[in-house]
Amino acid sequence: MPDPTRFVFFAGTHIPFHDRELCRMLVRFIAAWRPDEVIHLGDLLDFPTPSRWGDREVAAFRSAVDEDCAIGKAFLGSIREGHSGTLTVIAGAHDLRPANSPIADTFSLAESLGMIPIAGPYEFHPGWIACCGDALRLDQQAGLTALNGAKRFGKNVICGHTHRLGKISYSEGYEQNITRTLTGVEVGHLSDRRHVESSNSQQGIAIGEVVDGELIVTPIPARRKGFRLPGQLAI
Repeated sequence: MPDPTRFVFFAGTHIPFHDRELCRMLVRFIAAWRPDEVIHLGDLLDFPTPSRWGDREVAAFRSAVDEDCAIGKAFLGSIREGHSGTLTVIAGAHDLRPANSPIADTFSLAESLGMIPIAGPYEFHPGWIACCGDALRLDQQAGLTALNGAKRFGKNVICGHTHRLGKISYSEGYEQNITRTLTGVEVGHLSDRRHVESSNSQQGIAIGEVVDGELIVTPIPARRKGFRLPGQLAI
C-alpha cells in the first residue's frame, strides 16, 4: 500500500457540544477532498457528566453517557460513509473521563468501522507527530503550544486541545546555515461557540499534502459556507 499523501486533521468536537453545521460541512469536505487519512486530534466527546461522578452516581449518569456515545458513533459513521481511507482517533482528556466502559465501547466501534484508536502521540508521517496536546506546555498564541511539543519531541507537531488555529516554525543553525527547522500546528476546534469559554479560540481544521516528499500542513479556518482551500471556493 502506498504511503498516504493527503491528510485532514480536526479536533475539539466535544460532542454533544459540537457545532452541528460545521461538522456536517466537514463530512462533505472529507468526501469531496478525498484524503488518504483523517486524524481526529482529541476530545471527540466532552463527557460532561463523568467529570462530576461520585461513587454513588455512576448509574444515574450512565444514560447521559450512552446518549453522547451514540451521537459520537453516528458522527464517525457519517465520516466513514464518504471516506474509504484510514481514520485515526486520538484520545483527549475529555474522551478519557469515563473510568469504565463507555469510551471503550466508542473505540470498539471505531475499530469495527476500520478506524484506529490511539491513546498517545502518533507519528503519522516521517518527522511529524500528531497528539491531543493536553500534555504540552500551553501558550496563548496559536501554534506555540504545538511548537513547544515540537521542541520537546524533536519533530514537527500537530495538535488539538488549545482551541486555537495557527502554524509557527522555529529554526536553529549557525551563521547562514540552518541545521533544523521545527513546525507546530494547532487545528482549532469544531465546538459550538456558546460552549467555548475563551474568546481566544478559532474554529477550523487543517489539511496536509505531501509535495516532492515534504509534508505541507495548512490550517483552514471555518467559514459560513464551508472550509475554503487556498485559492479555491469553499467545499
